[in-house]
Amino acid sequence: MVREGDKKHGVWVEVALEKARDKVAHDFRNLRRNAKIAKENATVAVAAAANSNNNENAKRRRSLKANIGVEGENDYLYKQARKPL
Repeated sequence: MVREGDKKHGVWVEVALEKARDKVAHDFRNLRRNAKIAKENATVAVAAAANSNNNENAKRRRSLKANIGVEGENDYLYKQARKPL
């Protein structure tokens, strides 16, 4: 038996064994494909978040460098400000 028409609210229909086999094969193929796409999207999201964090830290360092300088007595403050959060 397979659902015909709407995926969630379609009518169950009796079909030949070959058609049922094909339907199951296609469903599992789609499940694997969707899982792969979801995994790739998650990887891209993690990379984007890491890149965003790196950009924020770089902006912070540039701002601090411009504000306090990097020589003499301010060198210590600059090094302290560069430490990761």
